Amino acid sequence: MTDVALKSQIKTDMTAAMKSGDKSKVMVLRSVLAAITKAETNGKKRHDLTDTEVQAVLRKEAKTRRDSADIFKQAGAQDRADSEQAEAEIIENYLPNMLDESATITLVADIIKANHLASLGKRGVGQVMASLKDRSDVDKSLAAKVATKILVD
Repeated sequence: MTDVALKSQIKTDMTAAMKSGDKSKVMVLRSVLAAITKAETNGKKRHDLTDTEVQAVLRKEAKTRRDSADIFKQAGAQDRADSEQAEAEIIENYLPNMLDESATITLVADIIKANHLASLGKRGVGQVMASLKDRSDVDKSLAAKVATKILVD
């Protein structure tokens, strides 16, 4: 797999969705590709994103849609909430499966033990997170909460 394989896969899937007439999927994938292009051109110089960077953009886009779905649900607009949730699910199909909570707890505890971070308290949280920065299968916000709970409490 090359560094741009994920972006290429999204483009290929968008073309297939266009041919099959799946308008909602085309709309979602177009907006995702626009977000990727925006991230590529962000800054002074344009650069192609690696798959890891594309996954970060996808996570952000999926989170935005899940948050919107929650807001619509609270406002009583269930049809719009369902639409946003469906869009989030389309995006999440391109992301690797995330570790569940128990696996994340085990991973964080192992990192703390292996790096002798237990005595550092809250300062150790940053070191735990630095150890996880290249892991695309870990929910970073959950890992930070778990690390804080283990190290501070």
